[in-house]
Amino acid sequence: NSVKRRGIARGSSGGSLVAYLLGITDIDPIPYGLYFERFIDVGALDLLEKGQITRKELKIPDVDTDISARDREKVINFIVEKYGQDKFAAIGQFGYIWDKSAVKDVGRVLGIPFSVTNQITQQMGDMTIEYMRESGALREWFEKYPQLFEYAEKIAGLPKSFGVHPCGRVVSINETTHYTAIASNDGVIVYQGDMDDVEDLGLVKIDVLGLSSIDVIYDTLEMIGKDYEYINPAKLDFTDQNILNMFKSGNTEGLFQFESAGMKETLRQVNPDSIMDLAVCNALFRPASMKHIEHYAKRKRGEEKYEFLHPDLKEVLSSTYGIFVFQEQLITLGRIAGLRNPDSIRKATAKKKMKEMIAVRDELFEGLRKRGWNQEQLNTLWEIMIDFASYSFNLSHAMAYAIIAWIMAKLKYYHPVEFMTALLNSKIGKTEELSQYIAECKRMGIKVHVPNINESQGYFVAKNGEITFGLLAIRGIGEPTVKLIEEVRKFNFGKPITSIREFNEVYQTIPTIETMPTDALINLIKAGAFGKNKNELLMEVAEATYTPTKFTEKKGVPSKSDFEKAGYKITDEQYKDKALRTKLFNDFKYKAYLEKEAVRKKKHMDEFANKYIKDEEKYEFETLGAYLTVSPFDKYISAIKDFYSYEDGTEKILVAGTIIKKEVKKSSRGGQYAKFKILTPHGVVEAKAYSTQYSEYKHLIE
Repeated sequence: NSVKRRGIARGSSGGSLVAYLLGITDIDPIPYGLYFERFIDVGALDLLEKGQITRKELKIPDVDTDISARDREKVINFIVEKYGQDKFAAIGQFGYIWDKSAVKDVGRVLGIPFSVTNQITQQMGDMTIEYMRESGALREWFEKYPQLFEYAEKIAGLPKSFGVHPCGRVVSINETTHYTAIASNDGVIVYQGDMDDVEDLGLVKIDVLGLSSIDVIYDTLEMIGKDYEYINPAKLDFTDQNILNMFKSGNTEGLFQFESAGMKETLRQVNPDSIMDLAVCNALFRPASMKHIEHYAKRKRGEEKYEFLHPDLKEVLSSTYGIFVFQEQLITLGRIAGLRNPDSIRKATAKKKMKEMIAVRDELFEGLRKRGWNQEQLNTLWEIMIDFASYSFNLSHAMAYAIIAWIMAKLKYYHPVEFMTALLNSKIGKTEELSQYIAECKRMGIKVHVPNINESQGYFVAKNGEITFGLLAIRGIGEPTVKLIEEVRKFNFGKPITSIREFNEVYQTIPTIETMPTDALINLIKAGAFGKNKNELLMEVAEATYTPTKFTEKKGVPSKSDFEKAGYKITDEQYKDKALRTKLFNDFKYKAYLEKEAVRKKKHMDEFANKYIKDEEKYEFETLGAYLTVSPFDKYISAIKDFYSYEDGTEKILVAGTIIKKEVKKSSRGGQYAKFKILTPHGVVEAKAYSTQYSEYKHLIE
């Protein structure tokens, strides 16, 4: 509880009232209908009560925790110091050969064309080979390639690799070596087993995840002078229309899990008017469940009629308009049917283990028959449940994350400058995302100033309703350069630096300072830190970085052969005077030196210009990943509409912008397609080029 920067809840722990009362989680499960059964195996508690298992055999649920990304290492170190390094270890994790991979791997060995195995795996969905064999699904493929499925089923589920779990750790009572084998992986002690093995040993896993969104929230609170009570979930107003309108319009850049293009479109469809709607969007916006988004939205608007398969389902599905969305809805159904362990339905259908599924199905059907369900209704329900298992989501998790998004939306609406400053600081080092959020600042009417050599700090700073660009967000600028700039300011006694020359003069007077990398200075100029006349300033750097060769006079009196070798002419009369002869030789030599230096310097200046001098209007994007003062699209802005202002069904649209991210992927047919993020004058737009278009135009976007 001493960790102030932490999330609301993560995973199923939000369903525990005791965890909430102890301050472990920040979500009261009662008003949101979160279930304890999803957190702990109540069936196991029954077995314990009956004496069928011992207390040692009872698996204790683990509580996953989101904390500040910056504090994660501190928390881990605190745990190690408190309980001892010998009682702390990471959990291993296996990489498995899953059913689809098994089909493709075995198919390759058997010489079955990839197009065939790819078609099979697409039709498999989330079904296991065991389930397909026993249920009769895809029977034609089983009959055509019996050996393929025989071998694939044998290797499906086998481990193929072993590594370290990214977040999972264990704190034990005894030394780690008391329980099982351990190994060292890059200095980290790792149990030689996964989280299931650790549970079987009676150990409790702690999952500490660093979440940058938590830092954004608390950095904003610090800037506005507020504390936790301002964002306490128990005191939030979930009817605030200003915040709901932000979600309805899809203006959710920077809001945790609600900022992708697809999620924005989901929000516009669903038109959320409650925190439950946001939890539903969070749950449905996943590959297997997206098919239900349109139906949910239409039913919510009253545009699509629906009926409940049986009156019992009204209690289960009325809040989600007849659609299974959350795992807790299966638990409710289990309660209605009188199951000994209501959560057993979720477990059995999720794992798709036929024996477990048959056992729970028989118990479920028996309970529902007593409530008047007929066989046709039961069979239809079972089909729906099997489909639902492929995308079912935990309401405790969805609600907690929806609340985090709500908190961020509140801060963004009521404290936009501070929120966007915190958000930009969380993305330093990620230029594409910075571009996206700077574009959002522009959309929101927030001025982001270019870096300033006299005022900019390492991080973005909010001041007088505007934001000053952080030096660390400039490409090629790191902590050492920022410290160097701060030293120069200090040695200049707080007076403003007015030119590159002055900066260099002060810089050279500091006795212990590190060397300023030339590329760093160039990027500072291009970013606008020294003023607008950037190409002139760059040529000053070119001048300053030129190092002439040293001229050395001829020692001793030159001979005639020295003059001849050098190609210098001298008369006999001049040659007789040794002092004159020496002076003439060095004069000739110096003149030749100056000519060579002029050629050498011109070459340096030309090479510098060719490398660094370009179109000034592109410098900001080159160094900042964004256009702050000038954009190549400014002259065309009247002809470029916001992408999201086009009506649905518009046949032709124009999107003009700069590609800030490209991701090339392999299509199901073996070709290539690409996903793009495009920085437009109105914000960031996501786009896709399908195989045909990408193949035709990829030479233009390499």
